[in-house]
Amino acid sequence: MPQEPVIVLDSVTRRFGRTTAVQNLSLSIEAGQLIGLVGPSGSGKTTTVRMLCGILPPSEGTIRVFGRDPLRFDCADRARIGYLPQHFLLYPNLSVAANIGFVAGLYGLGIRQRHRRIREVLELVELWPERSKQASELSGGMQRRLALAATLLHDPELLFLDEPTVGQDPILRRKIWDWLRALERKGRTLFVTTHYVADAEMCTRVALMDLGRLIAFDTPERLRRRAFGGDMIEVIARQNIHAFLRSLERMRQVRAIEVRSQDRLTAIVDDAGKALPDIASGLRSEGLAPDSLREALPPFEDVFERLIRQHNRLERRT
Repeated sequence: MPQEPVIVLDSVTRRFGRTTAVQNLSLSIEAGQLIGLVGPSGSGKTTTVRMLCGILPPSEGTIRVFGRDPLRFDCADRARIGYLPQHFLLYPNLSVAANIGFVAGLYGLGIRQRHRRIREVLELVELWPERSKQASELSGGMQRRLALAATLLHDPELLFLDEPTVGQDPILRRKIWDWLRALERKGRTLFVTTHYVADAEMCTRVALMDLGRLIAFDTPERLRRRAFGGDMIEVIARQNIHAFLRSLERMRQVRAIEVRSQDRLTAIVDDAGKALPDIASGLRSEGLAPDSLREALPPFEDVFERLIRQHNRLERRT
């Protein structure tokens, strides 16, 4: 028999009084994937994670995690999960090491395993040198890393991480995502929320949310193609950009063109790998030599904005 997905949300809605935080959300997630739940603050990400962890019940719809309703999880079920909430929930008056040791005791880690894992996770989040400090002495970003270390300590199968990189500098944010991808390669399933839209690039698949609604769910590459209608080729020409525009308009490979500046335009094609040589040859045949001709990957902020606009237009039509 085929194995049930690790996470299933079926037509899930969550209301708080008259406010709808999550609206008709359906997702199915297989094991061993790094899923990014991406969207601005207030889009319903945290509410979704809290429902998946069994902290909140849905107002409508059904949720299954490991084939069970999270509201009915027992201790064994919860031991398979790691949850990083948005807010710091450890003990400010205990040291870094004592906080992690307390969490290790909760999960029943033996003494030998406990000492090894505490050092591993504190080194991972670059807090081993700070292990004797009280948690209250740490900066907000360091407290976030301490909470992440506590979440990773018992090596859970499934991780729910709510904004794990908030408050971190860009270098450490990249390191955290590298750690998460390493866990994915080990077969762990990760469900990560972030309002940093650019973080979507690091995920296996991305769920885009806005105002409680699911806008799209796919791989970053497919979402980019869906937003722009194909692959993007960038042309930079310091002289006579309009001559390049007229030439590209005549090429059958080009589906759309947008002039971005006085010396730069982009062309949408079905397959950049196949179209680039033909476009280069066509430009040369007309005596045009661009300063740069290459495939371009638009930033995910642009992808997100376009997908929201497309979704809103579709809703207005229906």
